[in-house]
Parts: sequence; C-alpha cells; structure tokens
Amino acid sequence: MRGTIIKRSENSYRIKVSLGKDLTSGKYKAYFETVKGTKADSQRRLRELLTQLDKGIFIKPTKETLADYLNSWLKDYAKPNCAPRTFESYDMIVKLHLIPALGSIPLLSLQPQDIQKYYAKALDSGRRDGRGGLSALTVRKHHRVLFEALRYGVKHEVIARNVAEAVDPPRAQVKEMQVWNAHEIERFLEKAKSTPYYALFHLNLFSGLRRSEILGLKWADMDFMFGQLSVNRALHQLKDGRYVFRAPKTAKGKRKVSLTPLSLEVMQEYYKEQKQLHDTLEIPFPDDRLVFCHIEDGKPLRPNTITR
Repeated sequence: MRGTIIKRSENSYRIKVSLGKDLTSGKYKAYFETVKGTKADSQRRLRELLTQLDKGIFIKPTKETLADYLNSWLKDYAKPNCAPRTFESYDMIVKLHLIPALGSIPLLSLQPQDIQKYYAKALDSGRRDGRGGLSALTVRKHHRVLFEALRYGVKHEVIARNVAEAVDPPRAQVKEMQVWNAHEIERFLEKAKSTPYYALFHLNLFSGLRRSEILGLKWADMDFMFGQLSVNRALHQLKDGRYVFRAPKTAKGKRKVSLTPLSLEVMQEYYKEQKQLHDTLEIPFPDDRLVFCHIEDGKPLRPNTITR
C-alpha cells in the first residue's frame, strides 16, 4: 500500500507514505507526518502527498525557515552571480524587509496569502523610519527578489513550487520622463565649463553612457582616429567604500559608441590638457589610466560626487 493513516489520539492522525526502495541500501523508505484535525483532513493531506509523488515534486519537509533559506540564497547564489551593487541591493531588501516580515515562516509552509499580506502592509506602513508606506515600485523590487530566490529553490528541488508566482505585486505608476531641450543643454554645458567635469558631462549627454560606464573608461578605450570609444567595464563603489570594476553582463553591453564631432573635439582637447598637466607634475600618463580620475594618484572619482 502506498499510503496509510493511523489514528493516534483525538484529532491526531499519523500518515505513512511509501517512498520506494533505496537504490543504495536496498531498503524500503517511508515518510511519516502527523496531521492535527479530523480524519478527512488527514485523508486530504495523504492525497496531496501521493499527488506530489506521482508528479515527481515531493519534497520532504524540513524545519528550515524562510530566513534560513534567504540567507543561504544570498551567500550561495546572489553574491557569486550578481553585480556587487545588485547584491548589496538584494542583501538590503532581504535583511531589512523580507526577513523581519516573513522570515519566521517555515519555508515549505509559505503561502501566497502570506506574501500578499506583506505587500499590503509594506505599502501602508513599510518605511523603516515610521513615516508611512513604501512606494509600489519599491515593493515590486521586493517581489522580484523573493520571486528569484524561490525560483532558485524550485530549480534545486528545495521547494516544490514558487508561491510568489501566485501573488500580484502592486502596479507601479510610470512617471513621465522630463528631458532637457537644446537650449537647456546649452545652458548647462556653459555653466559646466567652469567645473572640472565639463568633458565628463559633455560625453555623458551626447554618448548615452551610464555613469558607471563613463567612470570606468580608460584612455585605451578611446579611439580618436575613428571617433569612437569602447565600453569594456563599469565602475561601482560599494557601501564599504571599495571600488570595483565590472565587465558588461551581456555581449550587447560590451560595445563601441560613436562620438559626435563636437564630443570628439571636447575629448581630444581634454586629453591634451590632461597630458600636459601630467607632464608638468611629472606624473605617469599610461593608456590604462582612467579618463576621469584624481590626477594625483589616478584613483576613481566617487560616483555620488558626480551625481551631486
């Protein structure tokens, strides 16, 4: 018999399910589970277990909580496979939001309604400073992290299904992009001429590069003859202050970008100024030096400084 039910006491039944013969030892294995409730409850649970066995998705329950699982996922998957800044974001979401709200729930007992209730509460009062709720966009980020973590669990047969698939994250309101017109760009660049960042801002406006990509440029990436540059890396600063270079995640991200005639002229002039300044200060000016850096030691510029 594949499964049996034995009454242990009033409103307590023990289920036994045969798992077949162990290929190594040759002994028959069985799974036992106690159900608190009526006999109908135990029969319902037995059918669920047998259905899981038939579909090949049976997973033996453990005492592992969602907090235990998420911490393992961060360590074993997210940290080795994600960009440093992405991992920091995942780590913050998990440790400051998901674990405090849902972490005590046993992993295999997590239900869609648990997650749905968390999203509703986060929208209403999820800010850690106590000043109201989180935005729909932020809660959607929490959903994406939890969804990816649970999907990893399904792939590695830690859980039978991704319960986050049955949850509807809040809809984020799409804000209309506000862009500068030609006159505003001209005014900005005119003001920027009096700052050390004129060439950086000019290149940013007319190349479409991300901030991290511009700060990761080296002079070896600039091709003045053909009027183009190569995007080979991005620069990120971690919370502990360390700088890390990250190669583009996809072949499309590693690309060549054509410079406008004016941008080419600006960058050529910037190169001459930098070369002359280095010669005056008797500082080496190798091709692998960052285009935008601190001239004294070649260290990167802080990304947040550029934004400010």
